[in-house]
Amino acid sequence: MTSSLVELHLKTALATAPYTRALKDGAVTSDRVTLDFVEISRIQDAFPRMVREQTYDVSQMSPTTYLVARSFNKPVTAIPVFLNRHFHHDVVAYNVSSGIRTPKDLEGKRVGIGSWTITTGVWGRVMLQDLGVDLEAINYVSFEDPHVAEYREPAIVTRAPAGKTLNGMLATGELDAAIAAGIQESEQVKRLIPDTRSVEEAWYRRTGIYPIVHTVVVKDALLQAHPWLGGELFRMFTEAKDRYLDALCKRAASASGGAAPAEGMSSDEERILWQSRVLNGDPLPYGVDPNRRSLEALIGACLDQRIIPTRLVPDHLFVSSPL
Repeated sequence: MTSSLVELHLKTALATAPYTRALKDGAVTSDRVTLDFVEISRIQDAFPRMVREQTYDVSQMSPTTYLVARSFNKPVTAIPVFLNRHFHHDVVAYNVSSGIRTPKDLEGKRVGIGSWTITTGVWGRVMLQDLGVDLEAINYVSFEDPHVAEYREPAIVTRAPAGKTLNGMLATGELDAAIAAGIQESEQVKRLIPDTRSVEEAWYRRTGIYPIVHTVVVKDALLQAHPWLGGELFRMFTEAKDRYLDALCKRAASASGGAAPAEGMSSDEERILWQSRVLNGDPLPYGVDPNRRSLEALIGACLDQRIIPTRLVPDHLFVSSPL
């Protein structure tokens, strides 16, 4: 391939992950597109930059941020690529001095969240509501502005004092509990649901919902100018993901007995293999149809939680006919 064949150079914000590594190391390429990666220490910081200023041509994004962005007519459209999939029964933790022992005990308590519209918080609240919690009875404390500047958090959400952190307030008891990724457990902070895998598998069997954590968006101007672009990006992301899963499955098959992770396998890789067994198939399915139930569940939750004003239709949210 020669550089003269490349039509587009696209400024791209994408986290380094096993299922995107082949894109970032150049193993998956295109004769029509070059992805020029901008390295960001925390990929979440790219989300507000993309919806507020369209800083990038292509960007990884929280699907809930994307739904809010569409509600405010931001000029970006997603391709049906869904990165970083996992269940959310393990994202709630509590301070042992709070008196919380069951999900219902969260009612009336101060519960920290990153911001109201963060995807982890939305799926965490879906899980809690399924366990009988009245979401409106919780006093939420947020730590970040919504990614879409025009969005206003509901009245049940207050802002944490400047300089405070979620983990710090949870450890000291200034928060009773928190719904977030990356909660630091200790003698004082415990997970609300300790045996999550059995609970998550049972929940999936009952609901068919496999939570979407991230997607990928593209500037509308580029998609309009190059109608083939969405399909080419979809192909590239799919090939990178398939290469990773093929290699991962081969490593897993070489593990003695099949019960333990192969030597050198990370906890995230072991989790992806477990999710594949739960789904009995691809743990990172792309495309609208294989994800319709999960998309509709997320849209419904965002509507119920006052994140979007009207129900959106999955088929209208993504580049049509990506292949």
